[in-house]
Amino acid sequence: MPFPDNKHIIGPIDRQWVSRTEPYELHAFVDAYLASRICEVSDKNRELVRQAVMNYSGRSPIARDLLVAHLDRLYAQ
Repeated sequence: MPFPDNKHIIGPIDRQWVSRTEPYELHAFVDAYLASRICEVSDKNRELVRQAVMNYSGRSPIARDLLVAHLDRLYAQ
């Protein structure tokens, strides 16, 4: 699935911040989060995590560490 490219951002995906307005960055973060938690990277799981990211009350861009901690609180077993 192609994502619109922000011509002002050059280089690798930001490793410190997650932007809810950059579809490629959000998709990469969600997939990396699921893989790091040994969860199936499926459309269903992607949508669950994506919704949690979109509903996060912090301002965008979101510090990656804060977002991971938030998701862990929601989905910790």
